[in-house]
Amino acid sequence: MEASGTDGSAVWDDFVDMAKTIKRKSDTDGGQLYYIVIGLDGCSNIHSQCAKYAKDNVNVTYMLPQNDSIGGYSPAIGWWFQKFNIEGNQFVLCVDPDMDNEEMFPRRLTNGNLAMSSTFYFLDASPNSTGRPNVEIRTKGREGINRNLVSFYSNGMTGEGKPEHAIDGKEFPLLKQNLFVMILEFLINY
Repeated sequence: MEASGTDGSAVWDDFVDMAKTIKRKSDTDGGQLYYIVIGLDGCSNIHSQCAKYAKDNVNVTYMLPQNDSIGGYSPAIGWWFQKFNIEGNQFVLCVDPDMDNEEMFPRRLTNGNLAMSSTFYFLDASPNSTGRPNVEIRTKGREGINRNLVSFYSNGMTGEGKPEHAIDGKEFPLLKQNLFVMILEFLINY
C-alpha cells in the first residue's frame, strides 16, 4: 500500500484503494476477511483515520442523563476500532509488538515514526474452497488448559483481602499465548 499522507502516513483513501486492489486480485467480489498485522504507529494511524471517517459519515449521538453534579455530566469520548469494513470486506487489526522494536527495525520515517511500526501486512483469512480459512488465530492449549488468557491475582500489602507478599499493591501476572496458523495451498499442474 502506498501511503499518500503529507507526513508519510496512510489516509482513508489509501485503505479504500488497498481494499479495491485486494478485491481485483481475488476470485470473489467481497465478503472477505483480512487480518492487518501492524505496529503501534500503524494502529494509531488506522484509529485516527477511522475516527475521522466515522465523524464525517456516521451520525453518533450521545444521550446524556441529567444530574446535579458541579459542571454537569461527564461523557466518555473516544474510539477503539478493532475491525472495520471497506468495500464489502472486513479488516481485523492485529498489533505485533515486535514491529515496534527499535533495535530490530531502527529505520524511521520523515514523521519520526518507526518504519516497521507503520508497515501494514494484509493477510487473507477468507475460507478456501473447502470452507477452511487461509489464516486462523488459535490459542495454545495442552492437557485441557486453554491458554487464551491465564491470569492470577496476588494480593500485596495494600491489595484487597489478606496480603500474600510485601509488594505495595495487587500483582496481576498474565499469560496469553496466541499463534497464527497459515494454510498454504499449491496447485501443481502435470
